[in-house]
Amino acid sequence: HSKKEKMKILKISDEEKKNKQKKEKRKLDKEREELLNQKKKTEREKSMREEVLEVDNAEIEKLKAEKEEIRQLKEELLIEHEREKEMGKKKESQRQLRLELKREQEEMRLLKKELDRKRKEEEKRQQEENERIEEERIEEERRQLEETRQMIAELEEEKRRIEEEEEKKQAFELKERKRVDKIRRKQRKRNKRRTKTFPSVFDSEGYFGVLAEFEDRLVTPQFESGLKYLVLVAMASSALFIFVAPLGVEKLKFAVIHPREPGSVLGIFIANFVQNDKNLFASNLLALLQLGAIYLFTDEEPANLRDILLLAALVSGVFAFCIGSSAVPKFGGAGLITSLFSHLLLRGVLESKPLYQGVTWIMGVFLVFGLGTVVNESSYELALGGCIAGTVTSLLSSSLSKRSTASYYSSLLVDV
Repeated sequence: HSKKEKMKILKISDEEKKNKQKKEKRKLDKEREELLNQKKKTEREKSMREEVLEVDNAEIEKLKAEKEEIRQLKEELLIEHEREKEMGKKKESQRQLRLELKREQEEMRLLKKELDRKRKEEEKRQQEENERIEEERIEEERRQLEETRQMIAELEEEKRRIEEEEEKKQAFELKERKRVDKIRRKQRKRNKRRTKTFPSVFDSEGYFGVLAEFEDRLVTPQFESGLKYLVLVAMASSALFIFVAPLGVEKLKFAVIHPREPGSVLGIFIANFVQNDKNLFASNLLALLQLGAIYLFTDEEPANLRDILLLAALVSGVFAFCIGSSAVPKFGGAGLITSLFSHLLLRGVLESKPLYQGVTWIMGVFLVFGLGTVVNESSYELALGGCIAGTVTSLLSSSLSKRSTASYYSSLLVDV
């Protein structure tokens, strides 16, 4: 049974192969026929193409000729177009130029209008400025007139004051002349008595004449005023020494300076006259009298000694009160002495007078040998303040000496 089935299957497969081969053969025949048809068609198309190609060559030649004509026409058209384009550009440029010209004309018109407006504004402003300047000039003239009036009033006041001062000066000179004449009459009477008693010594041609001339030079109001205040300072220092020495400065806190303590304010004015040591008191008093005498005999304005001593006492006291060491009370006459010393020392530097310069050299010797004996621990700050005061008074004296009225104003101190 299985063989039959196998045979049957093989038979079926053979039939299928045969059918397949038949189909492939028919397909090959069909393809061959199609290829033959295609070949014929190709040959036919080729022949037709050759015929068409012959026709096309003629057409191509004709087309080439037409193309060449068209190209020439195009070139001519391009040239014409370029020409028209150039003409258009020229026309456009001419139109732009006309527009620009019109715009510039419009701008010129606006500028002219603006210029006219600005010119009018400038003229108006210039007119206002001229009016303002004129008003300022008028105001300035008024002010100058007012200043002139004030100056005239001040000059009249100054003239009146000068006249009053001149009257005072004349009255003072008359009073001084009477006083000097009175003193000289007394001196003549005294000298007559001396001449009668000692005729060989006090003769009018010898010693008496020299003494009289020397006394005439010394008997001046300024010298007497300066001498008076020098003696008062010396007497005040001596009186305070006599009073303070037995008690001691510890019990007189109001009379000495305790730096930066409110209770020592009074000591600013008194501390320069307080001493508690005999040797220091003697050296201070001697130095004060020596320097005061040098000032009185050498300075042209001896009455100013009062101002120098008062300023020295005030400045040195304030200086010691403000910057002094609080550990030691400050007192002593070093401020007065260093003030006179500084004044005499700088006077010869500021004024080129032989007498003043000689005193300056003497002060240099005093600085080396004598100044250290009048300054101690309790008067160091007072001495520095006195140097400052002496420097100030020397500068003021130098500037006042250049004025013609300095001598007269200094002489007025006599009556004060």
